[in-house]
Amino acid sequence: MKTLMPKVDTRDGLFHNGNPAIGEQGTQVKDVWLNNVQENLRDIQAEAHYVLIKAGFNPVENKQTQLYDSIVKIIGDNRKSATTTDKGEVKLNSATNSSSETEAATPKAVKDAFDNANNRVSKTGDEMSGSLRAKGFSARENYGAFEIFNSNETLRIEKEAQNFKFWRRVPGKSDVTNYMPLTSGRLALEDDVNKKVSKSGDEIKWLNVKREHAWLNVTSTAHGSSGIDFTNYNGRNAQVSIEAVDIGGWANELRLHATPPGENYDTDRRQHIATFSPIGDVWTKKYGWLHEFYAKQSDNNNIWAELNNTYRKNRYRHQHYPHHYNGAEVFDVPMADNGVMRVIVMNVNINGYAKVNLPEAFNGSCLVQATDVGGGQKRVGANIQNGNVVEIHNSGETGFQILAIGWYGW
Repeated sequence: MKTLMPKVDTRDGLFHNGNPAIGEQGTQVKDVWLNNVQENLRDIQAEAHYVLIKAGFNPVENKQTQLYDSIVKIIGDNRKSATTTDKGEVKLNSATNSSSETEAATPKAVKDAFDNANNRVSKTGDEMSGSLRAKGFSARENYGAFEIFNSNETLRIEKEAQNFKFWRRVPGKSDVTNYMPLTSGRLALEDDVNKKVSKSGDEIKWLNVKREHAWLNVTSTAHGSSGIDFTNYNGRNAQVSIEAVDIGGWANELRLHATPPGENYDTDRRQHIATFSPIGDVWTKKYGWLHEFYAKQSDNNNIWAELNNTYRKNRYRHQHYPHHYNGAEVFDVPMADNGVMRVIVMNVNINGYAKVNLPEAFNGSCLVQATDVGGGQKRVGANIQNGNVVEIHNSGETGFQILAIGWYGW
């Protein structure tokens, strides 16, 4: 296409009619300008013919829409959709779940996606007002997990079917796996979930608390007592119990309960057998409060010391006199540091009145008694003189047993 033709050669580049009344001439149309007009018109026609030819049309006289039709057809023939590598037309789409690579999102789709993202949890950290669920992310059915990880270790909570487990992985070390019991939301202490004890109540075969300063704690949250029950032979009821009981005044006592002999363990036959008070007193079902029956060790020590020092067994003496009259025996029983209780038993035969000598004497208060050991029919009187002579009043010959008791000191 030619460049723009020059304007008419006038002072303002415009045509003028002129004014004969004042002698002003009109604009002269010269051959140069007319040739320019002719050449540019033909050039425009040539351009229009080219458009028709490219559209596959032939010029039709008196038809005024051929140029428009040709342009529309050329545009239609050259239209193509855009791709990720080629330019082209892009179709708008308001869907937020489309995976097309030839369509463009509308502002509505962008807003929907923004609103959706704004309600999601940020990977860099966020807060949630509701619960978070994880569905299976592996090929295994009924499997879900959460992972928390950093450059040093990975922590994962997994659920597969009815099993929960918690494992920890540290680079260079074996995985550590702990199972969660189904009846509790807390981690158990062993690797096998079947070995866990539920906090809501369970059975165990063996309990071993092993650690430095080990301690087993039983806490009652609602009642004034707490304790431990023991059951043997898989009985229906506990057979022995240890119970801590609140007795008021912010004090507790310890009680023991045990099962006496019976035919079976089908019923609860426990009896309260012992109590340990908060001040150290002990009560038993058989004896009651023990301090009412038993002396303190210090008191026992004093008693034994007194017995050993004052009434020693080695100071007890027994002397037999087989030839003194019809036989006599002397018993010295320690009673004090300076004397004994002396007991003399002697057998004699007496005809009427007589005085007999004891095998040993008394030097303190004493008394004597004579008894008829013959027919048991004689009345007899006796008294002691000078600590070792017994005067007997009797009628006829009779056998007597003399018993003398008194003090002998030194």
